[in-house]
Amino acid sequence: MAREDFEHARVLGRRTRAAKVAPGDYAWLDTSEPTRAAHEWVFRLMSPRCALEIAMHAEQRAQKYFEQVLRGTNDKQVKAIAREFLDEEGEHIARMRRAFDDAPNLTLDWERIFESGGPLTQPVAK
Repeated sequence: MAREDFEHARVLGRRTRAAKVAPGDYAWLDTSEPTRAAHEWVFRLMSPRCALEIAMHAEQRAQKYFEQVLRGTNDKQVKAIAREFLDEEGEHIARMRRAFDDAPNLTLDWERIFESGGPLTQPVAK
């Protein structure tokens, strides 16, 4: 998924290089890009399932962003790019939903983590 997102950024950069967008014309919820995970989530330990939840949230935000772009422009080229990326985000979300079936639902044993003097390298199942 990370490789695909980097490729998205590269393709978007290349295909929109000539676009003239005035600062402030477009903004996302917190002025960051739509696939950026919430800051507070990055600073905590997470299980594989928790990482999937964060990634799913980012993919859903990206999907909403491209839906917003699609609705908000009359430019045929911009609409084509938004549709293309919207379809890809839908594929990412479907793939992640399948991954949830395989991801263990581990929880962190914070008491044991603090007793051991710090974070453990593996999540501890309760």
